[in-house]
Amino acid sequence: MPYEPVGIWLIDQWRQIGLNIKQVVLESASWLQAQKNGDFEVSTNAPATPSSSPTWTLHWFLTTSPVNFSKHKDTVMDDLYTKQSRATDPEERRKLLRAFQKRLYDEEVHYIHTFQWHRIVPHLSKVRGWTITPSHYLNNQLDTVWLGD
Repeated sequence: MPYEPVGIWLIDQWRQIGLNIKQVVLESASWLQAQKNGDFEVSTNAPATPSSSPTWTLHWFLTTSPVNFSKHKDTVMDDLYTKQSRATDPEERRKLLRAFQKRLYDEEVHYIHTFQWHRIVPHLSKVRGWTITPSHYLNNQLDTVWLGD
C-alpha cells in the first residue's frame, strides 16, 4: 500500500510530541469502506484529480461532498468554494482561494496534506520503454512500451 510509508512518517512525528499512535493497514476495499463509515480517528487519502483547476481539486473539503469522509460541516468554506468557482476575474479568484486555504489550514484544519508519496508499480524486468512517474495521470501512453529479453 502506498499509504503505509506516509503513515510511518506521521506516527514518528506524533511520537516526537508524546503521542502513542498505532497504524492499522487495510486492503483497499476495507479502507474505503472504513472511510465511508467514519471508522477512523485519522486516515490517509490520495486526492488526485486529472486537473489543476481548484474547482476540481477542492471538492474534498466541501460539506456536501461524497468524499467528505471527516463529515465536517463548514459553510464558510462551502461559500468560498462556490464564489471562486464562479469568479471570472483571476485576481478575485486568487483572493477567494487564499481565503479558502487560510480557513482550511489555519482556522479549521479538517485536513492536513502531507505531499509525500511512494508510487510502487511492480512490473517484469522485460518491460522496456516505460517510465514510472509519481502521478497516476502521467505516462499512461503505451505505444512506446515493448517486451525485451
